[in-house]
Amino acid sequence: MSDGWTPLHVAALKGHVEMAEWLCEKDPSLLGKFNSDGQTPLHAAALKGHVEMAKWLCEKDPSLLGKYNHDGLTPLHLAAENGHLPIVKWICVSDPKQLFIKFNKNTPYNLAVAANQIEVAHWLKENFPDGCQ
Repeated sequence: MSDGWTPLHVAALKGHVEMAEWLCEKDPSLLGKFNSDGQTPLHAAALKGHVEMAKWLCEKDPSLLGKYNHDGLTPLHLAAENGHLPIVKWICVSDPKQLFIKFNKNTPYNLAVAANQIEVAHWLKENFPDGCQ
């Protein structure tokens, strides 16, 4: 891949935790790399809903949860908008303040509703009603 995608971005996109471990043993700086869209490897994992990869990445670098891509989206925004409920649940339970980060005045809940991700929207509304403003 090009456009700044590192091998770790690709491993995260595919959910290959063992490959990510191997890559980071060889080059720990990969964790903090952004692609040309401003996405971290955690954004890639969230985009595809790879929970185990997200957990591993955040264990290595917890600050990844709060990183924005160039569009102003966090990993939670991407997971909610793409209907990946397991990763939405994990992020919300791990770091509830992520629910209050807005993208163009939209919370992850608003993005889930707009993308017709009803299961995600329902779960957020039931479990974190304050984050659904």
